[in-house]
Amino acid sequence: NHTLVISYQNVGISNSPFTIEVLNSLVSSKISTVTYDMSDLKSGSTQDFYIYTRDLYGNLMQNFYGTFSVLLSGPSSITGTPLATSDLGIYVFSLKPTVSGSYRLSVQLMKSHISGSPMNLTVIAGMASAPRCSIESFPNIGTVGVASSIYFQARDSYNNKISSGGDIFLADITDPKFARTIVVPADLNNGMYRLTFASSVKGRHNITITLGGSHIFGSPLGIQIDSGALDSGQTLIVFRSSAEAGTPQRISVLPRDAYANEKSQADLTLYAFTLASS
Repeated sequence: NHTLVISYQNVGISNSPFTIEVLNSLVSSKISTVTYDMSDLKSGSTQDFYIYTRDLYGNLMQNFYGTFSVLLSGPSSITGTPLATSDLGIYVFSLKPTVSGSYRLSVQLMKSHISGSPMNLTVIAGMASAPRCSIESFPNIGTVGVASSIYFQARDSYNNKISSGGDIFLADITDPKFARTIVVPADLNNGMYRLTFASSVKGRHNITITLGGSHIFGSPLGIQIDSGALDSGQTLIVFRSSAEAGTPQRISVLPRDAYANEKSQADLTLYAFTLASS
């Protein structure tokens, strides 16, 4: 409402001041706008968008009920339904994308794009979810003394790959002698993590990888560690300390690696000697 004062020689005329109600002109899609909180859009999180409907002179439309079309298109498609928040022509609609990636948001008023539409949006992955994090590669067989690496990918609860680091995983490695080692895998700062370990004990090693106390997908797992190359310093020779002349003497060679792990039975060699003199 506007107040109009009419006076003559500084004296108001009869019935002055007057109250005049100025109504909106036609709604303008070019001046109407759509806005949102400019923080990152995360998968699984609800984001509110606001539409400010305005007339040709930029005034908020009062008691306006228009026809809107809202479409978020990209890796997945979502439609929105704007609802009036008051009688001042302000509308709100909510979107909840669950797939990360690049999107385009289209908001039309009576089949015409409003100011700011279409707009490009990026939806990033949400928080890491242990059951969705996945082991990408690991060796089935390793060798004592040689480092083995396991790579795994952080993912959110909607299985979107996370492209940044910051999560803390724990790995628990148990060797065949039941000795345990707990380590924090390396953060590669791109959503990938690497667990690298070396063992001096041959046999099956059981490994668990957890996030917040929960196993990631593929955990627990086992890796067989085989013995290393033959080491003469650790290899044993077994024989009798005395023998009769002319009687064959068996000398057993028990091959071992540098960590005193026995080599396989196929590497066990028996040598027979005949002592010709006393």
